[in-house]
Amino acid sequence: AVAEEQLDNLLRKQKFVDLYKVVRESVRTSEPGYSIKNLEIFYMEKREGSVANAVDSIVYYNQWREVQDEQLLINIAKYNEIDCISTQKLRNWLLKIKPNTHSWFSGKEEVTVYAKTAQNEAQYEEYKKHLLDCNSDNKSYGVRVQLANLLEFHKREDKPKHWARFDRQDKFDDELIDDSECLGGLTLIENESLSIGKYQFPPQEYKLKEGDQIENASTGKKFGLILGIDEEKCVVKIKYGSGVFPEKNLSISQASFIETNSLRSAIYKVADVILKSENSYNAVFDILNKATPKISGKKVGDPIVSSYDLDNITNAIFNLNESYLFIQGPPGAGKTYTTAHVIVELMRRGKKIGVSSNSHKAIHNLLKKIEEVALLQNFKFSGTHKAGSNKDSVYSGTFIHSTDKYEKINFYSSLLISGTAWLFANDRCDQAIDYLFIDEAGQVSVANVVAMGTSTKNIVLIGDQMQLGQPIQAVHPGEAGLSILEFLLGECATIPQDRGIFLEITRRLNSKICKFISDAFYEGRLDYHSSNDNRFIIFENEIGGITNDGICALPVSHFGCSQKCVEEGLEIKKYYQQLLKQTFVDNDGTQRQLTHDDILVVTPYNVQVNYLKSILPKEAKVGTVDKFQGQEAPIVLISMVTSSAEDLPRNIEFLYSKNRLNVAVSRAQCLTIIFFNKKLLDIPCKTVEQMKLVNTFCWLNNFSNKLTAEKQEVSLEEMIVEAT
Repeated sequence: AVAEEQLDNLLRKQKFVDLYKVVRESVRTSEPGYSIKNLEIFYMEKREGSVANAVDSIVYYNQWREVQDEQLLINIAKYNEIDCISTQKLRNWLLKIKPNTHSWFSGKEEVTVYAKTAQNEAQYEEYKKHLLDCNSDNKSYGVRVQLANLLEFHKREDKPKHWARFDRQDKFDDELIDDSECLGGLTLIENESLSIGKYQFPPQEYKLKEGDQIENASTGKKFGLILGIDEEKCVVKIKYGSGVFPEKNLSISQASFIETNSLRSAIYKVADVILKSENSYNAVFDILNKATPKISGKKVGDPIVSSYDLDNITNAIFNLNESYLFIQGPPGAGKTYTTAHVIVELMRRGKKIGVSSNSHKAIHNLLKKIEEVALLQNFKFSGTHKAGSNKDSVYSGTFIHSTDKYEKINFYSSLLISGTAWLFANDRCDQAIDYLFIDEAGQVSVANVVAMGTSTKNIVLIGDQMQLGQPIQAVHPGEAGLSILEFLLGECATIPQDRGIFLEITRRLNSKICKFISDAFYEGRLDYHSSNDNRFIIFENEIGGITNDGICALPVSHFGCSQKCVEEGLEIKKYYQQLLKQTFVDNDGTQRQLTHDDILVVTPYNVQVNYLKSILPKEAKVGTVDKFQGQEAPIVLISMVTSSAEDLPRNIEFLYSKNRLNVAVSRAQCLTIIFFNKKLLDIPCKTVEQMKLVNTFCWLNNFSNKLTAEKQEVSLEEMIVEAT
């Protein structure tokens, strides 16, 4: 970005002063407000020009886009220039009226750019120059460009978080109360012990939750851990961090900054290989080239496997020739089952395996399945999981033990090692394993795959680009901001047969849900196992407006809701209570009453999650789609929350995301119920892509209406038969 480093340095040195805050806290005027236009009467002549305010500048810009009249842009530029002059004059005026008795703010001791930062910048510029310093006809030029774009990925990705932190430190408590990333205006009401305190907070929308590490939003200093939040009473319980003393009043935000130097160093190591023309990290370079996977015995263009059985898949992976392979696993298609069996068989054949993902939770899920398969096959092995400092990162199994120390991992005696990207980017792991399996690859960045790829000869990506993608904070050049699956597949909804393996049978979705999911998201390639329809729900009494299987869309009337909707919450509570009285029939024929574990409640926003948790039984399973990816239940209830286009808290791309809709609907084995405002079917779109997203949601609604009509028709026919 333009002047990115300069802006970062100014922020770090705290050189910016919020003049609005200074005026608001120290000056009383005869004007009705504190905007710069109100204050100009005190220090400069009245403005002249056709653009009088910010609203006018927007109108002028839209006019320019239509007619391309250069004079309109000149008028906007003149308005912005006067704004800059006015800001400088306001600063000078404030200095002029400052009482002499007031001391001058000293701030932090003046320092030059940190030596390490300057060194990193110089290294980046040097590598970038050498990578791009070749003829574009050079066979490796495309890879060189990709690497140049990836070198500083992690640094770019961290900056918006740091900038947001700096921004919060200059905000008032009432502004932090309005910031859903914070919990603002806390007041200490009780210290339960020396290390635990209870704080009252004013009603507000927030995303913080139990288990979050927090910091003082005004100082950026670590404060502790949230032990619990009572939304009804507006009370948060906090465990203070080491060396932290209770504060009577404060605002808090999430503390989540992780060092990425090892990942950055690994990417530079890959760049060294191409600059020195060395023969190493071939799987990484195949990925960067988007090459067809190299498999011994397979010709380019041939399907990777002739049929989708475990033996064929295992042999294809075993025969990888320092390359990569992607296994696409749609909802319920058994990617964890398949991957675990392949890994156990490869270990039987003496191969060293690495297991990674975007989180310890996802890694643990795969490790658990690997151990289950190994126990069933009476196969014993030694494995090590690299845990972090959080106790939730520790895995304890039959064959796999955890350690939080790199030096305690024996990369050569263990048949299996597992951990996040930081483990496999570590120099100690360089080329130490035969196969690296990366689960949930749709949520893993290209940069992290390149960094991890230094550890292995072959890379196996497991995931689904049609489910949740990776969250990106920054703007990155070229394709550097894509997930590894977006990078490799582009707009393809399913992996071509000659480039990877598509697991085509779901053992979760019944025929009706599978029909929508397959057609809407998987080009019609996903089919259901015949036994799936043996699972169903028996309604002991009729529940208004819904069928007992498939997809049901229920309109709810509400107005002005953005991230929290009471009306949808109350409807969900009503249906939730009624559903608990119904009977579930599993695919083996067993019957039982539905329980809290049989219903997932999904919503796009953390604010609505917190509200739903406050009105549903404490046993209820409530969360965003991010929490439930990989999980399933007989029934899913979805709250869309937002009332209309005017109330969208983010953008169309988030609320109508095909990936998020796919994950939410496909958690259900038997029945998905969507609660939504009808105005969401009539959203103004500005791009073709937005039209496609809204169209998919309309498709879902029409699909639901069709199922309901078919059910009513069948019921009517049954009534006629009974009557005759």
